[in-house]
Amino acid sequence: IVYFGSTGMGTDALLNGISSASHSGSKDVTINVLEKYGHQDVLFAREAATTVYQVILDWIVLHER
Repeated sequence: IVYFGSTGMGTDALLNGISSASHSGSKDVTINVLEKYGHQDVLFAREAATTVYQVILDWIVLHER
């Protein structure tokens, strides 16, 4: 599981997401916390190419079997 959460969504939302990912049953959970991102920022922020898309690509390559 690769999880993205944001400090911009509030502490409760961030901690609930981290808890949910951690309790998913997977032994391989990668947690990424993005500072002050909102829903659309994950897709469209200027830094999304490196902070989101590159992280996802790296995760996929690392987990190829």
